[in-house]
Amino acid sequence: MKNMKFTLAVMAVVLLWVVGCSKDDGPEMAPAAFSVDKKSIDFGEVEIGSIKKVKIKITNTGEDDLVLKDYLLSSADTSGFSVNFSESEVILPADGTYEMDVNFSPIEEGENTSVLTIVSNIGEHRINLSGRGDLGANAIVHIPDDNFKAGLLAHGDSLVASDISKIDTNGDGEIQVGEAEAYTGRIACVGMGITDLTGIEAFLNIKVLTLVDNQLTSLDVSKNIALEKLVCDSNELTGLDVSKNTALIELWVQSNKLSALDISKNVALKRLYCDNNQLTNLDVSNNTALEQIWAQNNALTNLDVSKNVALEKLYLSNNNLTSLDISFNTALNTLAVQNNQLTTLDVANNTGLYDLAVHNNQLMDLDVSKNTELKHLTVTNNEISNLNTSMNILLEDLSCDGNNLTTLDLSQNKNLWELRCNYNQITSLDISNNAKLQLLACVGNQLTSLNVSQNVALRTFACGANRLTSLRLVDNTELRSLRCEQNQLTSLNLANGNNSLLTNVSATENNLDCIQIDEGFTPPNDSSWLKDDTASYSSLCP
Repeated sequence: MKNMKFTLAVMAVVLLWVVGCSKDDGPEMAPAAFSVDKKSIDFGEVEIGSIKKVKIKITNTGEDDLVLKDYLLSSADTSGFSVNFSESEVILPADGTYEMDVNFSPIEEGENTSVLTIVSNIGEHRINLSGRGDLGANAIVHIPDDNFKAGLLAHGDSLVASDISKIDTNGDGEIQVGEAEAYTGRIACVGMGITDLTGIEAFLNIKVLTLVDNQLTSLDVSKNIALEKLVCDSNELTGLDVSKNTALIELWVQSNKLSALDISKNVALKRLYCDNNQLTNLDVSNNTALEQIWAQNNALTNLDVSKNVALEKLYLSNNNLTSLDISFNTALNTLAVQNNQLTTLDVANNTGLYDLAVHNNQLMDLDVSKNTELKHLTVTNNEISNLNTSMNILLEDLSCDGNNLTTLDLSQNKNLWELRCNYNQITSLDISNNAKLQLLACVGNQLTSLNVSQNVALRTFACGANRLTSLRLVDNTELRSLRCEQNQLTSLNLANGNNSLLTNVSATENNLDCIQIDEGFTPPNDSSWLKDDTASYSSLCP
């Protein structure tokens, strides 16, 4: 019995050993693995209406079968991407490969993107797609505004100039992309009622674009990167992006509705015209090449021009400026800052100034002794009590109305041909050295006498509201207009031998009995010659 049990035990052990030895002790098979030779595809520019194909290769780098079940494309309806994958299911064994075409056929101009998702038995696999639709040379440029289209078609036809040639070169009444890209002349559409400038993006090579006096509320010139001059005055623009137009040298945006203007990228800009907008701030710190700034009739409270050392002309009238530092602008020759709130202005470093207009501010003093090139000076309606022009020997016209001047020395200003010093407190005025004077206006002062015998070129003379008792104009043979009302005149001699030129005389509110005129001359009996009823005209006054 024991031997039987032992025998059975041995047989069981042997059986177990046999069964164990019959099993496969090799490694388990690796799972399927997805590998693709392109993680993303950029098709670049593809002409609308054509197709570009890119082949991708999928490899099963595992050992189990890889099953490609399906694919998905995002934005498939609008992006223009497609895939050649007609099989319902593709099985790739180990090291098996499968090639498929990914296509891009754009239907509209511009950037397109999509994501290709390939679904397999081990998951989803994504490939990013991108491409740009490009109009072909024969495609017709879309120009929805009839007025704009008519203006373009007129170029080189009814509109001709040295820098304007025909755009519609094949004469088919349309503008093809190739025609637009080939055009390098000026586009000028002025006063045409244009509201939409769609289509301008096709003109990649124009350098000058003039759109004055239209009805544009927006303007996209981001594609016109060759532009050197943009003129869009007198529209209804509320914003303008010129960040892509880095070649701009001149920018005209006057008389629009701009509240902001970013020109930080336009470092080549030399001339900026932005008058008559709603600008509250203007940063020109990057525009070191600027030679002219016209920013009149805005709402600027300050302007930093310290970086604009090449600046020659600066027009800032009718703003809200309370201060202005122009000490770094040594090339400045013209400064117009009238109608602001300036209390001080230092022009000592601006020795090249020849035109200075600071009227209607709150200046109490203005030193122009260093401005020896000055020809035109206007300081009207300030609070200046002293004005020294002895160093300004080139001065041609001076306007200093409405200040607190009691004296005015013009002895060194021998080139002066216009003088306006109305409404001051001047008690005497010596103009004997100002032989070139053609206009003299000194109304509303305290003058008791005035000698104009040396001013033989005088044409316009206004001296009303003073205390003059006599006036002798016999040497002023060029005189055309005289206003001497509201004085204390008892003597007025107009007999200069050329009274026929004198078309306007006002001598009312004086103490005149007789006004001496040329013999044989009869003053007109109308409002052009005015006197008190008590006065008479005669060639022989006592």
